[in-house]
Amino acid sequence: MVQAFAESNQAIMKTFIPGGLLIAAVFFLTAGCASHAPMSEMVMFHDGAKGIEKSDDLHYAHAFASIAYDHYDENEIVNRQIFSPEYEIDGIKSVPRITTHAVFMLPGGNHAFSIAGGNGLGADFTFRPLGTWMPGLFLTASGGTVLLNTGPTLELILQHRILNGRPAGWSFGASLNRNVIWLDDPDAGGCLSCHSAVATESAALRSVFTTSFGVGQESNRRIFMHLIMKYSYDFEMDLYYPGVSFSFGIM
Repeated sequence: MVQAFAESNQAIMKTFIPGGLLIAAVFFLTAGCASHAPMSEMVMFHDGAKGIEKSDDLHYAHAFASIAYDHYDENEIVNRQIFSPEYEIDGIKSVPRITTHAVFMLPGGNHAFSIAGGNGLGADFTFRPLGTWMPGLFLTASGGTVLLNTGPTLELILQHRILNGRPAGWSFGASLNRNVIWLDDPDAGGCLSCHSAVATESAALRSVFTTSFGVGQESNRRIFMHLIMKYSYDFEMDLYYPGVSFSFGIM
């Protein structure tokens, strides 16, 4: 069984790596906007997860599903007419982002990148900016695209790992974000891509919680669950709002 998992891991990486690098390049060269959970953050806890040790080999993980949601007070935004009269709107769409992720842990356990696809496309990269001098500090850069030509959604995260993943992981940090707000256009009907959207900037405090468990006695693969909670302030809307994302997969 161990040999079968090893062969499966090699086959997956041979399949995903060339295509993944190409897709990542396309994401960053196209215009648009989307927000997703940056799953490359998993590298913060990779060397601490029980049964997983640092390796000189590339390690592949997959987030089967990730759901991210920011909750805006839609009525307040409409009543305050934040985007009027430039935009004639009935409300704000808080659209959940549902994505799946290919995650690549690079040799040494210090860097990782992931590629996201779903109702938003994107990629992100996480690394230790100060190396072994401050091994618990991580920096993440994330970007995404969708159909609307509003420019990319961007996120820059600086966080510190508090628990290393044995058996649970926890980090706390802050982020700067370029967001896209979907606007309910009364003339657009049910066509989501026909709705208006505007870009805004925000800052957030955020925390990551993760845990994992083995899938079999003879396997070094583990099922993981990854939770992100954040509280943001949007400079454009002068509004505070919470956000949450939940992901699960195999590592």
